[in-house]
Amino acid sequence: MSTDWAETYRRVVLGHHRQPHNRGPLPDATHEALGHNVLCGDRIDLRLKLVDEHIELARFEAEAGALSIACASMLTERVRGMSREAASHFADQARAALESAADAPLPPDLGDLAALAGVRAFPSRRRAVTLPIAALQAALAGGGAVTTET
Repeated sequence: MSTDWAETYRRVVLGHHRQPHNRGPLPDATHEALGHNVLCGDRIDLRLKLVDEHIELARFEAEAGALSIACASMLTERVRGMSREAASHFADQARAALESAADAPLPPDLGDLAALAGVRAFPSRRRAVTLPIAALQAALAGGGAVTTET
C-alpha cells in the first residue's frame, strides 16, 4: 500500500466512517434497496427521494464495516441533486472503476470515492465498497434486495 493512498484512506475513508454523511432514516423515500453481503454480514439499506426524476435526498442505514459505511456516505453525498439517469451512469462508472485492476486509471469524476481505489488490490474488500453502489443501482432500477456475492 503506497503512503499516499494510506494517508488518503485515513483522512477520507475513516473520516466518512467515523462521521458518515446522510446516515439515518428517510421516511418519505420513493426508492429503496437493501444490500446484503452474506459472507461478512454487511447490510446497507439505501433510500432515495426523487422529485421530477432528480435525487432530492439520499440516505442510508447500515450494519456494516468501515468500508461499506464510508462508501455509502460518499455515494449518497455524491448523487444528491443528480438526475436519475446521471446517478445510474455514475453508479455504473464507480462500480466498474472499483472492480477494475489495481493499476487501472480511475475516471476523473469519482470525487471522494477515488479514496477507495486501494481496495482494488484486495478482491475480498471490493465487495465491501461495491455493496452500497449495488444498492443504489437496485434502488434506481425499482428496488429490492441485492448482494455483491457471486
